[in-house]
Amino acid sequence: MGAAYSFRKNTVNEHFGNSIGFNFGFDFSYKNSMLYINTVLSGGDVDRTNAGRPHWEEGLDFTFA
Repeated sequence: MGAAYSFRKNTVNEHFGNSIGFNFGFDFSYKNSMLYINTVLSGGDVDRTNAGRPHWEEGLDFTFA
């Protein structure tokens, strides 16, 4: 259990604000196997000019971590 803080950089920061959240996770192991589960509930701000757009503009990108 803990807190999470995400920050944006470069052009992404122009459209999305930093976010803060709450995370929860647990580990389970049995013999030679391990299971890790981690969940983060987070929220942040979106620039008003991007709110309500149904698609991403060309050149904007995102990643999963």
